[in-house]
Amino acid sequence: MAIIRKVPTSLLCWILVTWIVAPGQAAPRTFQSSPTSSLDAVDDASCAVSLVESIPEGLKFAAKEPKYESTHNAWQKLLSSAVKHISIASFYWSLLAEKKYSLSATDPGKNFYETLKEKTPSLKVNIAQNGEAKPDAELDGLIKAGAHVYWLDFKKLIGQGVLHTKLITVDGQHAYVGSANMDWRSLTEVKEVGAVMYGCNQLVSDIDKIHAAYMLASGGIPSNWPKELETVYNRTNPMKMRINGMTSQVYFSSSPPMLNPPGRNDDLDAVLSIINSARKFVYISVMNYIPEIRHYDGSQGLFWPEIDNALRTAALDRHVEVRLLLGNWSHNIKEMAIYTKSLQVLSGTHGAKISIRNFTVPTYTKEQMSIPYSRVNHDKFMVTETTAYIGTSNWSGDYFLYTGGIGFVIEQEEGDANEAKTIRRQLQELFERDWNSEYSGSEGEPGSGHMGLTCLPWLIFGGLTLTLTSEYGPLN
Repeated sequence: MAIIRKVPTSLLCWILVTWIVAPGQAAPRTFQSSPTSSLDAVDDASCAVSLVESIPEGLKFAAKEPKYESTHNAWQKLLSSAVKHISIASFYWSLLAEKKYSLSATDPGKNFYETLKEKTPSLKVNIAQNGEAKPDAELDGLIKAGAHVYWLDFKKLIGQGVLHTKLITVDGQHAYVGSANMDWRSLTEVKEVGAVMYGCNQLVSDIDKIHAAYMLASGGIPSNWPKELETVYNRTNPMKMRINGMTSQVYFSSSPPMLNPPGRNDDLDAVLSIINSARKFVYISVMNYIPEIRHYDGSQGLFWPEIDNALRTAALDRHVEVRLLLGNWSHNIKEMAIYTKSLQVLSGTHGAKISIRNFTVPTYTKEQMSIPYSRVNHDKFMVTETTAYIGTSNWSGDYFLYTGGIGFVIEQEEGDANEAKTIRRQLQELFERDWNSEYSGSEGEPGSGHMGLTCLPWLIFGGLTLTLTSEYGPLN
């Protein structure tokens, strides 16, 4: 059976490889730290990066507004391109809907799972999975097909937390990073944003090191990380390369700090540095924003003002415009509104501009009403006048200190003749589309657009719970 619970030191080399033959036959290729310093441009001329998103069924934006490739299409392309190996990091699996949901909205999740399962026997598939090893119907199906699953029990590893990363890499060349879980709802019933990379060998090689660190840590966090998992690319030394033909500086950040080999930038440090370097605006779209370290048992959290202080300083001292677009649904953390009001009340003080809105995903049909933990803005990104950040974490202290997550940071300056094509510019336009849409409303209010049947399902189905741990459930 291919469930991996412990990883002895003697198997270290096995963990630090990506296989290129059929499962069960060891022909390892060792991860190598790139000798290229970012002081020299990385030769990755074919590297293409695109934004991808999941738009819940029924949401409509004006024809003039930007639209991006669907998460499902991007994921399917990644699977179609795979010829050697696939690496996945996941929080939970719920791609196959329960039979009672006989909706077309369930098809993309089923299609992706079946394609992955079909391709697994001819590839090396490694899955870094949250939690303690246990039976799981979808994972068991992949294991039977030849996949290897590495369980990360954060409670045992660091005392609390979960693996919250959402990551797919293919053949060391292509990848997805973003907010979407391995859940059919993340493809059709929840609003998600991510980035997909094609032909980006240097970028994906660096992400693969994060995944390899997960695999190694499944057997215990090492006292000394292998040299092969160190990176030279970080905030002070980003990878200089051309993305979509345009000059860019990029790196990947990761949390929690205990899972970062030398050289890897901490995710919180990346977020704070982006906010602190902004001079014009900071736009943030995230489901949860709360300056606390939240406890997973639901007990009172500890005050944690690191990001909140950075936003206040940016607005008050540098007159940076701050906008927060938050998820709005029945599972909102009640303290979130109190904290965000205390932030917004500063707007106008010494010229500060701070605006906070809720993005409400309406529910239009009885079928949509029956789907628990759905119809929410689940984005996790930030954009400034120079930098785009696409992450996998909600914004509270526990996510940055104790939870597995990653961030993709790409800096592209204004003034480029092709600036409208940059990822940074596209992410800004995506934020502005959502901010100005009918689904966006002032803090404390739902979106001003069509509410459909949004409020009703929680009166009817409020008692429903999922049989598996879902990000859309009590963990948030």
